[in-house]
Amino acid sequence: MRPCRLIPGVPSPIVGAAERGIDLTVIRESTEGLFASMGKGVGYRQRGRETLVITRKTSERLFEFVPLCRAPARARQAGPPRLRHKANAFKAYAYFRKLFDECAAKHPFRCH
Repeated sequence: MRPCRLIPGVPSPIVGAAERGIDLTVIRESTEGLFASMGKGVGYRQRGRETLVITRKTSERLFEFVPLCRAPARARQAGPPRLRHKANAFKAYAYFRKLFDECAAKHPFRCH
Protein backbone atom coordinates (compact mmCIF):
# COMPACT_ATOMS: atom_id res chain seq x y z
CA MET A 1 0.00 0.00 0.00
CA ARG A 2 1.32 3.39 -1.00
CA PRO A 3 -0.61 6.31 0.53
CA CYS A 4 -0.18 9.53 -1.43
CA ARG A 5 -0.06 12.93 0.23
CA LEU A 6 0.91 16.50 -0.44
CA ILE A 7 4.25 17.65 0.91
CA PRO A 8 4.05 21.07 2.56
CA GLY A 9 5.84 23.73 0.50
CA VAL A 10 6.19 21.51 -2.57
CA PRO A 11 3.91 22.40 -5.50
CA SER A 12 1.81 19.55 -6.84
CA PRO A 13 1.46 18.84 -10.57
CA ILE A 14 -2.15 17.82 -9.86
CA VAL A 15 -4.48 20.70 -10.71
CA GLY A 16 -6.45 21.83 -7.65
CA ALA A 17 -4.64 19.55 -5.21
CA ALA A 18 -3.51 22.46 -3.03
CA GLU A 19 -7.13 23.55 -2.54
CA ARG A 20 -8.85 20.16 -2.39
CA GLY A 21 -6.08 17.92 -1.08
CA ILE A 22 -5.33 14.34 -2.14
CA ASP A 23 -6.99 11.20 -0.84
CA LEU A 24 -5.32 8.36 -2.70
CA THR A 25 -3.75 5.06 -1.80
CA VAL A 26 -2.06 2.97 -4.46
CA ILE A 27 -2.18 -0.77 -3.92
CA ARG A 28 0.59 -2.32 -5.91
CA GLU A 29 1.60 -5.87 -6.63
CA SER A 30 5.23 -6.13 -7.69
CA THR A 31 5.94 -9.82 -8.26
CA GLU A 32 4.03 -10.04 -11.54
CA GLY A 33 3.27 -7.74 -14.42
CA LEU A 34 6.49 -6.47 -15.94
CA PHE A 35 8.30 -7.18 -12.66
CA ALA A 36 8.04 -10.92 -13.39
CA SER A 37 10.58 -10.58 -16.18
CA MET A 38 12.94 -8.27 -14.30
CA GLY A 39 16.45 -9.16 -15.37
CA LYS A 40 15.15 -11.54 -18.03
CA GLY A 41 14.21 -9.00 -20.68
CA VAL A 42 15.99 -8.85 -23.99
CA GLY A 43 17.83 -5.82 -25.29
CA TYR A 44 18.77 -5.42 -28.93
CA ARG A 45 20.44 -2.58 -30.83
CA GLN A 46 17.12 -1.15 -32.03
CA ARG A 47 14.63 -2.42 -29.45
CA GLY A 48 14.05 -4.10 -26.11
CA ARG A 49 11.42 -6.53 -24.89
CA GLU A 50 9.94 -7.57 -21.55
CA THR A 51 7.18 -10.07 -20.80
CA LEU A 52 4.05 -9.05 -18.90
CA VAL A 53 2.81 -11.86 -16.63
CA ILE A 54 -0.59 -11.84 -14.90
CA THR A 55 -1.87 -14.92 -13.09
CA ARG A 56 -5.27 -15.63 -11.60
CA LYS A 57 -3.76 -16.65 -8.22
CA THR A 58 -1.83 -13.43 -7.64
CA SER A 59 -4.57 -11.20 -9.05
CA GLU A 60 -7.19 -12.75 -6.79
CA ARG A 61 -4.89 -12.34 -3.79
CA LEU A 62 -4.50 -8.66 -4.64
CA PHE A 63 -8.23 -8.10 -5.20
CA GLU A 64 -9.19 -9.89 -1.98
CA PHE A 65 -6.82 -7.51 -0.15
CA VAL A 66 -8.62 -4.40 -1.47
CA PRO A 67 -11.74 -4.74 0.75
CA LEU A 68 -9.43 -4.80 3.78
CA CYS A 69 -8.19 -1.37 2.72
CA ARG A 70 -11.66 0.13 2.83
CA ALA A 71 -11.53 0.87 6.59
CA PRO A 72 -9.22 3.91 6.20
CA ALA A 73 -11.34 5.20 3.30
CA ARG A 74 -14.53 4.69 5.28
CA ALA A 75 -13.01 6.57 8.23
CA ARG A 76 -12.33 9.50 5.90
CA GLN A 77 -15.73 9.11 4.23
CA ALA A 78 -13.91 8.95 0.91
CA GLY A 79 -16.14 6.36 -0.70
CA PRO A 80 -15.40 2.94 -2.14
CA PRO A 81 -12.07 2.00 -3.76
CA ARG A 82 -11.73 2.18 -7.55
CA LEU A 83 -9.54 0.26 -9.98
CA ARG A 84 -7.40 2.09 -12.52
CA HIS A 85 -6.14 -0.06 -15.36
CA LYS A 86 -5.11 -0.20 -19.02
CA ALA A 87 -7.47 -2.95 -20.17
CA ASN A 88 -8.19 -0.95 -23.30
CA ALA A 89 -4.53 -1.08 -24.36
CA PHE A 90 -3.21 -4.52 -23.37
CA LYS A 91 -4.86 -7.94 -23.61
CA ALA A 92 -3.13 -9.04 -20.40
CA TYR A 93 -4.74 -6.11 -18.60
CA ALA A 94 -8.11 -6.99 -20.11
CA TYR A 95 -7.63 -10.40 -18.45
CA PHE A 96 -6.68 -8.61 -15.20
CA ARG A 97 -9.87 -6.53 -15.45
CA LYS A 98 -11.95 -9.69 -16.06
CA LEU A 99 -10.51 -11.23 -12.89
CA PHE A 100 -11.21 -8.00 -11.01
CA ASP A 101 -14.82 -7.95 -12.21
CA GLU A 102 -15.27 -11.53 -10.97
CA CYS A 103 -13.93 -10.56 -7.55
CA ALA A 104 -15.89 -7.27 -7.50
CA ALA A 105 -19.13 -9.22 -7.90
CA LYS A 106 -18.40 -10.67 -4.44
CA HIS A 107 -17.67 -7.29 -2.79
CA PRO A 108 -19.61 -4.01 -2.63
CA PHE A 109 -17.18 -1.68 -4.35
CA ARG A 110 -17.20 0.02 -7.73
CA CYS A 111 -14.48 0.35 -10.30
CA HIS A 112 -13.75 2.73 -13.19
